Amino acid sequence: MGGENSVKMADPLKSLNVRQRKYAQGRAKGKSRKDAAEEAGYAPSVARDAKRKIENETFREAFSELIRSKIPAEKIAQRIQEGMDAMETKFFQFKGDVVDQRDVIAWSERRAYAELAAEFGNYHAPAKAIDPSSISGISFTVSFVNAGDQATTKTG
Repeated sequence: MGGENSVKMADPLKSLNVRQRKYAQGRAKGKSRKDAAEEAGYAPSVARDAKRKIENETFREAFSELIRSKIPAEKIAQRIQEGMDAMETKFFQFKGDVVDQRDVIAWSERRAYAELAAEFGNYHAPAKAIDPSSISGISFTVSFVNAGDQATTKTG
């Protein structure tokens, strides 16, 4: 019985094709891009470059919506905080015996946690590369100045 409070959530992956959905589900389960792509039925050549060949704008938006529906922002913030505090233990040996150990900051782990949470939650969008074919009509101004002379300007 569905009461007043039962709300059916829309499928965040509805805009994706079947293989993209399987790929997104694999990624959400923690699989690598390559493994998720292969299991979704993509060719090995596509799987090796899944980020570029599968993860288009539509995919990224749908995946972001999926992650946000499964992981509240508070939990992502909590994991980032935990990751920012990551430590590792270094062991020091002499002639095969551990003689000392120290807890040190795990810088790479801290960075990885922050990047992963930000990427999965779409809280950070990496800079987009500029497509050279999209550039048309460049205008520039160059001023030449010789010591003691007036500036001359050429526009191209």
